[in-house]
Amino acid sequence: MKLTIRDDFQSWSKEKVSGFRKAMLRATLYLEGKAVEKAPVVTSNLRNSISTNLEGVGAALRGIVSIASKYAQYVIEGTGIYGPTGQPIKPKSKKALAFMYKGQEVVVRSVKGSKPNPFHEEALKEAEPKIMELLEGYVE
Repeated sequence: MKLTIRDDFQSWSKEKVSGFRKAMLRATLYLEGKAVEKAPVVTSNLRNSISTNLEGVGAALRGIVSIASKYAQYVIEGTGIYGPTGQPIKPKSKKALAFMYKGQEVVVRSVKGSKPNPFHEEALKEAEPKIMELLEGYVE
């Protein structure tokens, strides 16, 4: 989501610039909360890896929500036949894959993979009206 700061930014008072920074922080934290809410949960590592940061100053201020989990990309893009390769997941050096699933040991030659879950896009779509409300008067 990219927003444009109002043209009259240079004439803003210190109080308005400070208000903009606070509004940007609130908007970014709101989006972070929505991303955490929408993230799938197995161990909560993915949810716990979502964080907020503000970068820049003045009209160059950016609110960033990032996901630091190593496997977030696989959750978002999908894996196996559902992911970028479109191929089943197969073992690289053995005859079969072995893993635990719902308390049971499973041994198989391949797995389909997991379907994409673009939870971050859902979070942004849901948060956008509130973000616009929080930044009203600061952006066009």
